[in-house]
Amino acid sequence: MTSGESTAIVAELPSGRTTLMLELQRRLLARDCHVAFIDVQTLDAGTTPDRLWSAMREQFGGARASGPSFRGLERQLGQSRKRHVLLIRELQRLVYLVHFRNSDPWGKLRALMQMPRFALVATSRIDLVSLTTVTRDWMQGSPFFNTLREMVLGPLTPDDAQGYLRHHHPGRSDVDVEWIIRCTGGHPKLLRLLAETLDATNRGESRDRQARLHAIVRCRQELRVVLQNAWLTLPWQERWILLCTAIAQRCEARLSRPTVMSPAAVDATMSHGELLRLLQTRLHRDDVRPLLLDLFPGPHLDSLPGAAVSDLAYFTEVTEFLVRRQVVAPFLQQLRRRDPESVGPGHAWGLGPPSVGAPWQPTAEACDRLTPRGILATTSRVPGWEVTPPLFYWWILDQVETLAVSDVNQWLEHHQLGGHISPHEAQVLRAQIHKHEALLRRGTMALIEESVRGTDSK
Repeated sequence: MTSGESTAIVAELPSGRTTLMLELQRRLLARDCHVAFIDVQTLDAGTTPDRLWSAMREQFGGARASGPSFRGLERQLGQSRKRHVLLIRELQRLVYLVHFRNSDPWGKLRALMQMPRFALVATSRIDLVSLTTVTRDWMQGSPFFNTLREMVLGPLTPDDAQGYLRHHHPGRSDVDVEWIIRCTGGHPKLLRLLAETLDATNRGESRDRQARLHAIVRCRQELRVVLQNAWLTLPWQERWILLCTAIAQRCEARLSRPTVMSPAAVDATMSHGELLRLLQTRLHRDDVRPLLLDLFPGPHLDSLPGAAVSDLAYFTEVTEFLVRRQVVAPFLQQLRRRDPESVGPGHAWGLGPPSVGAPWQPTAEACDRLTPRGILATTSRVPGWEVTPPLFYWWILDQVETLAVSDVNQWLEHHQLGGHISPHEAQVLRAQIHKHEALLRRGTMALIEESVRGTDSK
């Protein structure tokens, strides 16, 4: 900000965007900057650009406009020696307002951003690539959003999350802190909400399992609409990937606890068996070394067996090599790039990527985008990914539970996937849901209770 760089703060899941903006506003005012704060959620559908320019001019300390508001704002900024920062909350909503669906207001905003003492900081639920796509039909010239730097607001690190809880909830035990971080994945708003709900539920014995169960149930009720909105902001391809991954995660994995697992924490025998079967069925021996060379250039592959051993012995050694070096997920990414349908999320239960509609975004690219956002995590279990955090994973399973008793096509329409998923894929989905109907009808309570029970042994 001190350099005047305009920035878009992007986060699909609730990650404290508004809290960050309010803190930024406080600090900028403390530095004697002029700050205008525009909350797009409070604007009505008929808001015009002139109303925006007038609001900016007044918040920046200028007089109410008597003539063309943009020209007055431009003169005001040009005559001032102070830094001016425009904060916009929910930028993605602005592009859908009827009077902003043309290039004129965005061209004027770009002109302001080129002034030496002006910067824009905005929060958005969708990334700049998606914003550019949405505005492509009516944005003339170079896309406006190319002028912004994108900052992804992902989850807190475990140390930062722990520090937050220790500072704001000092009475919580190590067990509570670990459980809260595990359920929320470190996403700031989820972290705060679950911690506050647990405080309100039980201020006594921190090892009370019933209090944790009540807290997670109440927290999930409060998050239903929030997570629904976050779900619908994701591109349809990514929603399909997450749906496939969540169902595979629930129905196929023998380890059902939905936590973010490191490779060392996963049952080694089970991981080896699943990966070994995948390698044997999808690869020839000659395919392995070129894929590994991208990960391990140099002499690292000298330990692999030669041509004299059997296929089973060869792929067993390759499996041991991948798991031992904890590179299962990167290796699977290499395999996806070579053959996108070979090992996509949901491969274990026969569901490939959508084949109709817009050009398919390769699975590896979507996974690469979702991972730093804390929505997917790598795991050594095939297909190499799992939905996270558990609170979001459980919400997706809630939707899958309704699918078990609904018409598949209607369900897809409700989740804005209709028209993207081919009839064949819908049929495969229906068959998979029917196969695991008893398990899916149990819903998420078994997983939630298991996450709570896991704290009793500590």
